[in-house]
Amino acid sequence: FFSSRRRHTRYPLVTGVQTCALPISTGRRDPLGSATALRQGLTLGTALSVILTITGLLVAPPLMAFLGGNGDVAAMGTVFLQVSLLGMVPLTLQFALGGAMRGAGNSRTPMVAGALVNVVNIVGAYGLAFGELRMPNLGIAGPPVAANVSRVVGVIYLLAVLTRASAPAGLRIGRLAPAGA
Repeated sequence: FFSSRRRHTRYPLVTGVQTCALPISTGRRDPLGSATALRQGLTLGTALSVILTITGLLVAPPLMAFLGGNGDVAAMGTVFLQVSLLGMVPLTLQFALGGAMRGAGNSRTPMVAGALVNVVNIVGAYGLAFGELRMPNLGIAGPPVAANVSRVVGVIYLLAVLTRASAPAGLRIGRLAPAGA
């Protein structure tokens, strides 16, 4: 079930679905099978990331204390961790969509999405952490806010690509989706 070719170890089950099931469906020229694998990966990934987010939000303060943080350090670490955790769903969706596209033979689009995410994240983290580039100064919360925004931008980009006729047949969404998907 798990392929040695998987690129992301954070969500091996989610990316494993795309890494194994999608190439098989694509090779068989089975768009409905590809659509099913994509839907399963997105559903599983979203469910797991929501559970991890809620759990992480609840345990962030005691975790900071357990790691030895106290006073301002624990407070800043808790804020950073909690804001970061709010980006778990878009992070998982980005991994799942990118993995699906790679599994269907399109590695260029996830690479472009990754570059876009990195540029938005770098500019946003600098601007939001220090109040530069006409952005508000969010301090310690700035970099994770920028990371979360960049992940949402990446997901929007990947979803936009999947609405086009040039997207792999089994991965198209919207009016171009395979019948029965």
